[in-house]
Amino acid sequence: MRITGRIFIPGVIAIIVSLPIVAIFMPQQMTLYGIILTIMSGLTAHERKPVWHFDIGLRLDPFLIAMLAFLGYAALTALWSLDEEQTFRRWFRICGLAILGYFAIHCSARVAEQNAKLAWVMAASVLILFAVFVFELFTGFLAASVWQDEIAIARANLLNRPSMILGLVIWPALLVLWCRGFRWIPVLIGLSLPVAFFFTSSLGAFLAATLACVVWAVASIFARLCAWLIGIAFAISMIAIPILALNVPLINSGLALFARYEFFSGAHRLGIWNFVATMIRERPLLGWGLDSARNIPQADLPLASVLSKAVVLDYPTIPTLPLSPAMPLHPHNAALQIILETGVVGAALFCLAVLCLALQLSARQNQFSAPFALASLTSWLVFVGANIGLWQSWWLTSSIVTIIFYTFPLRSNGKV
Repeated sequence: MRITGRIFIPGVIAIIVSLPIVAIFMPQQMTLYGIILTIMSGLTAHERKPVWHFDIGLRLDPFLIAMLAFLGYAALTALWSLDEEQTFRRWFRICGLAILGYFAIHCSARVAEQNAKLAWVMAASVLILFAVFVFELFTGFLAASVWQDEIAIARANLLNRPSMILGLVIWPALLVLWCRGFRWIPVLIGLSLPVAFFFTSSLGAFLAATLACVVWAVASIFARLCAWLIGIAFAISMIAIPILALNVPLINSGLALFARYEFFSGAHRLGIWNFVATMIRERPLLGWGLDSARNIPQADLPLASVLSKAVVLDYPTIPTLPLSPAMPLHPHNAALQIILETGVVGAALFCLAVLCLALQLSARQNQFSAPFALASLTSWLVFVGANIGLWQSWWLTSSIVTIIFYTFPLRSNGKV
């Protein structure tokens, strides 16, 4: 059995080391990256005991119960979904990734303690990703060479997905350094993250990094309180955002501000959110069905034809806004997407799951890692609240990879 570990540990190391390449050049392949990392972790864990003989150890903790309840209800939404086949297809994909995540975490947590060097390899790989990210951000080398044939907007946004991946995985890497006594390095890198993200084209990345740093600092002293605040804040946002998105004077003020700075993406999001909020009112309790956002009636029509005439869309600095689609694929906001697709019932279950997860991460036995884990959770919530569709496979797998990365420093310190 010892030979198995010696054979496959280099494989795990090779996968971890490839993170900067995958995250920068092909972030949408994070699903494949996570699957391969899971397989290699399982083979490595075989060193101790055959993986198929593992005691799965499924514990019905509050978070797991809440998530199972949400997934169960999400499956029921197919009964009234606009596209039953698509709802089931997305549901099975989410459940498959959930099973993959549990298996990956189960295996990586059982890698032999003498292989704690994986923690150092992971930290080095993430820090290389951070260095490459900053280098490209301030030099534009890849945009001017590798992606020189891409259209201008694609080159401007090429770091958006890498910034989201980096915003998650940076925290377990900083935990490794913190565990080894290099306390000043995580502080410097953590504080420099929002500064770096400020110069990207993604406002969501900057907000995620900034709030994550605040949570990290507060949770270092008041982890339990911070966990409660995260859960409560997410629940409040779930209630407030659909209401605020219907406030026409507020929307117009935001549109005018974004137009002033020629920030088309931000203005388009406000238009999308106003449209989604109006569609939520048609099916507020049960929603339109899981993953039905892309099939919502009138979603492919121009904003000018579906929004209230009171919403001002005509600005010289963003002339294409009135003709932009009312909702391309998804709402770009987790609260609106969850309520739109699963209604108040699904939103309540999802909020409960987030609160239970935050409390679990800040439990007494997790106090050592709580500030870092809560920072990752904060980043995740901000990203799904401003940047991305909640159910995208590459994003969910990036979340799984982040959790796997946490097992390395915790395992090597006897915390798993």
